[in-house]
Amino acid sequence: MSRSPVVRRILPVAVEAGAGRAPRWPALALAVLGGVLLAGAPPRAAAPSHWSDATGRVVLDNGLTVLMLQRGALPIVSVEALYRFGSRNEPPNLTGGAHFLEHMAFRSTDEIAKQDLTNQILRWGGRWNGYTSYDQTVYASAVPNEHLEWLLYLESQRMRHVRFVQAEVDRERTSVTAEEQQYRNSPAYVLSEHRLRRVALVAHPYGSPIMGRMSDLLGVTAPELERLYHEYYAPNNAILTIVGRFDEDAALALVRKYFGGVPGDGRSTTLRTVEPEQHGPRRVTMHASGSVAHLELLVHAPAAGDEAFATLLALDGVLAGGKAPGSGGAARDSRLYQALVASGLATSVRTSTELAEYPGLYAIDVDAPPDADLQKIEARLDAALADAAQTISAAEVARAVRQVQVALAFGADSNRAVADLLAVYEEMQSYRLLAELPARLGTVTPDEVRAFARDRLDRDHRTIGWLVPDRTAAAEPGIAAEPAAPPAPDVIPRRASARPLPPPRLEVPDLPAPATRRLDNGMTVLALQVPGEAVNIRVRVEAGSADDPAGREGTALLAARLLTEGTAGQAAALDDPEVNLSQSAFDRGPFANRDYVEISATCLPAALDTVGRALAAAVSSPAFDASALARAKRSLAVSTAARADDSRWRADRAVFDHLYAPGQRYGRPPEGTADSLARITWDDVVAFHRAHYRPERTVVAVAGPVDAAAARDAVARAFGGWRV
Repeated sequence: MSRSPVVRRILPVAVEAGAGRAPRWPALALAVLGGVLLAGAPPRAAAPSHWSDATGRVVLDNGLTVLMLQRGALPIVSVEALYRFGSRNEPPNLTGGAHFLEHMAFRSTDEIAKQDLTNQILRWGGRWNGYTSYDQTVYASAVPNEHLEWLLYLESQRMRHVRFVQAEVDRERTSVTAEEQQYRNSPAYVLSEHRLRRVALVAHPYGSPIMGRMSDLLGVTAPELERLYHEYYAPNNAILTIVGRFDEDAALALVRKYFGGVPGDGRSTTLRTVEPEQHGPRRVTMHASGSVAHLELLVHAPAAGDEAFATLLALDGVLAGGKAPGSGGAARDSRLYQALVASGLATSVRTSTELAEYPGLYAIDVDAPPDADLQKIEARLDAALADAAQTISAAEVARAVRQVQVALAFGADSNRAVADLLAVYEEMQSYRLLAELPARLGTVTPDEVRAFARDRLDRDHRTIGWLVPDRTAAAEPGIAAEPAAPPAPDVIPRRASARPLPPPRLEVPDLPAPATRRLDNGMTVLALQVPGEAVNIRVRVEAGSADDPAGREGTALLAARLLTEGTAGQAAALDDPEVNLSQSAFDRGPFANRDYVEISATCLPAALDTVGRALAAAVSSPAFDASALARAKRSLAVSTAARADDSRWRADRAVFDHLYAPGQRYGRPPEGTADSLARITWDDVVAFHRAHYRPERTVVAVAGPVDAAAARDAVARAFGGWRV
């Protein structure tokens, strides 16, 4: 699959359990706190090594780059095969070809039938996925380490032996076009991916949509895809990453066995096209049927390997709150949030920093109610950017740098995430950039950030897109094409694998048992020591939408969204640069919130006590500010209206409507209706919290590189005084 247009710049993240490591201060945390990375700190001895420094790198004679890292305690290994081939390399008439090839690589090879290629890793109890971006195509998996050889064999089959039968291409075309059509249900996606990027990038192929043009997807043939595949899928265009518990010498021998004889004859994917400098603003206005007004601002941005990329991350941290490269919503105390959302002009603002091999784009996305004045929003955004270019302070830069450094540490939270980080950064420039980027951030000065803002965010360098909702506007007409080959038969003959794969084993490895405690107030605490750089704390309360009062649907969701709008001390702790806060009420669709709500925080180990107390205060005694309730109601109404444009959401809604009568607990809409939201008062939210937020309905879980018993006791101290 391609990365979602909304999160296409975010690296995949997963969580895996492990044990057996003594408590330690994370390496990157030590590097950050050691002083050598913090601007203005006195020089000290060399900082401890970054975790990536333990990575081994070997390049085979055919050009295949192999990265290996021992990590974790469980007998699990993650393998990622990355091809330096993405939508940037597609020729005319074949846009979307890289993503189409990714789909075909999950069907069948010369020796492995589709049912085995698709399902075998799942039979082993593993995980299996892929994605396509502008720069690369990635195949990622995690399996018990006893199956490492078979996994490498499967990847070698995928490198050179994917079958391109026209009937199977036609069958997969249905999936590819359906995925693109699903994205097209969002007018903001069409504006951004199919309109604005091409205006912002007039020469560079980063302006081409990852999913491709529908006319190309409908017309591409099996021979065209096969030719593209053989041109680019080769060892000299690939990076193979192995992370987990395994024997490195044996693993390298297996890599040589299955990949060493493959010719390194792939066509170069290096680009020489340079995007010309922009002189003068560019604009796109699009009228479309939709429920949300949208504004997007794009400016040219440095490549990941450029020294200036760290300056961009620091500037983004000042504007929207520090984060790792990718896309994310602006923090509540950030300049953009205060200017646009807190002021009531918009309902949300996001920023995106593209982790790209070549100069790409920096984006600011603003959503607003359908009747919003986009001209006024743009004027307020312009004023906020102009002010930032002149008034960014040293304290703001130091805070932003700290936030980004910690966010980079948080990204290495599983074997799969680490494997992806190593492969992607190696493709950008070198996996060593993982350690160099935090150090570069530490040298960024306020003068550099202000100068960068004045230069890059100048009006003459901006591309602005407006999406104006218009209920009378017709949807974009569908694109019809004559089939390039006879249609696929109803049933594709089932093939057997030429090399039978081993059956699954039912043995489950011994998993570490969490340290468990039932508090006197009835709350349950679970804690587990796992490898990584950060601690994750999750608080789950049985207070979901199934408990909404009749006629006031949406109360549970509103109450959950307001939990962290608490007292000054509480908010400060949860807004700390070392804390990454998330809530199920924000981050998941409404169908995940019928029975419970969840608030979680990721922090460095030293902050566990402080963050635990802040979470306890947020859940047990939130402030429920009246003005925050009004903003939350407005935001929920707008986001719910926007979901009406999403066919998947509407299908989910239809299923629940079919399964449950409207008056049943699960039949009522978790997000409420316009009428029910209008009826919800401050007293309703307070009464809901008093009735349903109780310690005996709450479970708190902690996982990270800490002693499990100590973490359990820290949470018990924080929540033990909660009484109702």
